[in-house]
Amino acid sequence: MKVVTIQASPRSTGNTATILEWVEEELKKNGHETERIDLARDPLYDCRGCYFCQAQENYGDCKITRDAPPGEDCAKEVFEKMGAADAIVLASPLYCWSFPAHVHAMFHRSISLVRGYGTPEQKTLVQGKRAALLVTCAGAVEDNADLVGPQFDRVCKFLMLEKAGELIVPECMEPAVLEDDVRTKAAELAKQIAG
Repeated sequence: MKVVTIQASPRSTGNTATILEWVEEELKKNGHETERIDLARDPLYDCRGCYFCQAQENYGDCKITRDAPPGEDCAKEVFEKMGAADAIVLASPLYCWSFPAHVHAMFHRSISLVRGYGTPEQKTLVQGKRAALLVTCAGAVEDNADLVGPQFDRVCKFLMLEKAGELIVPECMEPAVLEDDVRTKAAELAKQIAG
């Protein structure tokens, strides 16, 4: 199985990246291939809501991508990697009860992966692929990180992904003080992703 992981934290050695590495290690240990996308490091423009993509034949064909100078917008590359994978893992820190802006930009731009939305003919580039969510936050889950799961569920439904698992890790301040049970939970998430 090929698993694309999307690391959305700007801290490349922070809590999110560390726990995602544990998930990746477990997947590799069990014979799966992983490829990481560093979403916080690559430029990703916001969706313009122009619906240009909906009139195009190819999934992911976006006016922004067409107009952007080379290297200025990573959406096409991200979506191509998602389309070539068997499973997708989104790993993100919590920002103000939600995802960081670049994750929302990716969600919004993912409209280019859908055709026939809301009709019986709806299809997507990633339909049927397994998807998992990993979120880290400094506070508790309740009244803090309890909205990210339902947001991710809606994205999965829109993209016709099969949600395979979710891990929200509260009270994380630094990778060095992550509890041993977090590594165990990361391994469990990897097993859920692999099915």
